[in-house]
Amino acid sequence: VTVDKDGLITIADTVAGDTKVLVKVYCVYDYATVKEIEITVLANSYKVISNVEAITMESAIIGVTETALGLKVTYNDVELTEGYTVESDNEAIVKVDGDKVVYMGEGTANINVKVDGSIIGTIPVTVAAAYTPVRTAADLSAIANNLKGKYILMNNIDFEGAEFAAISTQKVAASAFAGIFDGNGYSIKNIKPVKSAVSGASNDRSIFGYLNGATIKNLSVIGAEIDGFGGVIGTLVHNSTIENCYVQVTVTGTETNGGVQGGKYGEEVGALVWRTQSGATIKNC
Repeated sequence: VTVDKDGLITIADTVAGDTKVLVKVYCVYDYATVKEIEITVLANSYKVISNVEAITMESAIIGVTETALGLKVTYNDVELTEGYTVESDNEAIVKVDGDKVVYMGEGTANINVKVDGSIIGTIPVTVAAAYTPVRTAADLSAIANNLKGKYILMNNIDFEGAEFAAISTQKVAASAFAGIFDGNGYSIKNIKPVKSAVSGASNDRSIFGYLNGATIKNLSVIGAEIDGFGGVIGTLVHNSTIENCYVQVTVTGTETNGGVQGGKYGEEVGALVWRTQSGATIKNC
């Protein structure tokens, strides 16, 4: 604690809150005359103010969906422009980008506001469902790397007649697509589904192959071509839902076109799928 010649009292930041300081003021003409002033030091006060106290995202697109924090930090009611950091304790779920957060996966995390390494405020974040964006043919193929993931189409993809090997195969049960694919109202155009590279089974001619526990929705496939039996969206569909989908396909070869779904094993082509099994639901297609 210091007092300058003008009587200005300065208390250092290191003085603990509730500390009592006794200041004595002497009269220069009569040193025996003393005025005592007791000062109680108030604790330094940081406040974190934000647009949100907690964030719960029912659905987010990875690397795309974001939320503005509207974050403000004050020190003894004075707004700070520096001297603090805003960090995520789990960047696999959420990342901090300036005054906003960007969602990166499903789960929980905390956005921590820190001063000198100490947390002065926390915003908890929960992401219930995180969708991987699909923008290119390569992104579509990459679904095979995580068959239980959630995906959303971000734009139309035109294959310009190029072949596309089925993402999964009914010859390997563990290779069934069991995730969610939301076409988001966009289209896959001019694709030529061919047999899966995994099994070589001819009836794997489709985009998604074997569906088991999957949902495909809000997708149009326009100008597709199948040479041989199969189905544009899937081959075998088990315990899965296909809804709000539209297919326009040209079938070549000797097999018979079976409409939405193929018929007798090995003889027909399904425009939408080749064959359904128990638990399969196709609606609004």
